[in-house]
Amino acid sequence: MIPVFSLLNTIYLKKRPFFLNHKINIKCDCHCKICDTWRIEEKPDKLLSNSEIKSMLTRAASLGTYGYWCWGGEPLLREDTPDILAHSHKLGIFNMLSTNCSKLKDRYDELLPYTDIFSVSMDGIGRTHDKTRGYPGLFDKVVEGIEILRRNKGRVRIFYVVNSMNADEIEDAVKLAKELKVSINAYPIMRFAGWNEELMLDREKEREIFSKLLSLQKQGYPVVTVRKYLKIIRDGKQTKCLFPRYFVYVDWDGEIYNCSCGRLMNPLGNIRNIDLEKLYESEDYKRKVKELEQCNRCRTPAGELGGAGSLFRQFPERYFYHLKHEKIHLLK
Repeated sequence: MIPVFSLLNTIYLKKRPFFLNHKINIKCDCHCKICDTWRIEEKPDKLLSNSEIKSMLTRAASLGTYGYWCWGGEPLLREDTPDILAHSHKLGIFNMLSTNCSKLKDRYDELLPYTDIFSVSMDGIGRTHDKTRGYPGLFDKVVEGIEILRRNKGRVRIFYVVNSMNADEIEDAVKLAKELKVSINAYPIMRFAGWNEELMLDREKEREIFSKLLSLQKQGYPVVTVRKYLKIIRDGKQTKCLFPRYFVYVDWDGEIYNCSCGRLMNPLGNIRNIDLEKLYESEDYKRKVKELEQCNRCRTPAGELGGAGSLFRQFPERYFYHLKHEKIHLLK
């Protein structure tokens, strides 16, 4: 049951984020062409400890946080990730875990009791995915991981970052998602200056691919990217970024951002020495929330939500169980 009135209180009366977006580590075993996270050195003395993360989650829950998005790096390279998810679960928080599936086969049983949705990265079919991720054989691990989770009644969503290497395989990926009885969320690649510019789609290709996604969604395929957002990207329109209204992002080293771009922006402080409630109440935080509404740096799906009516029509699908599609495709 989604706590609608509590969420309304958190978002519209207290004006606080309801989702904690946390990069639990920076270490990654991929060498992706679409991002450069793996090039950053993870320094143990800067990495948030188990106790620091649990304290952060406890405080966030007391302020009305209902979702915890745990990602990295590759979260399964961190030994205590299941223990942290268990703590979040005990607090009544809805847990999402992003993974590249390299270690999923070995660790899924530790995660299943505490993970509400597994967000699995898939950026192409077969060798395209392996090449994009810089990890030979990873695509097979992804498919195997999804099959293991489904056999054990885990909920899975594929995340597909559309770029020039994999754009022409989007229909195959959507059909594979249906075959595997999972949902798929697609969005355009985010630009990292000096790293992935050659992977950006031109306007005509972007229009073609996102028109195709709209068509596949209309045909009943499990594309759970909100239709409004697909249309915005298809038409080349600007999004209204509401990420900071609904999310707060804590990086692996405790730096806090109200933008999904994280280190590309200036941090608001560090979770080790600032209280989240005081941060949310500060005039600086409120000002930045307003300023970022005009930002189109990344065009992530956080820009697709607007207004109470829109939020609560989309929230049950988008951030929890994707009832409209997953109930159909996962329970067959």
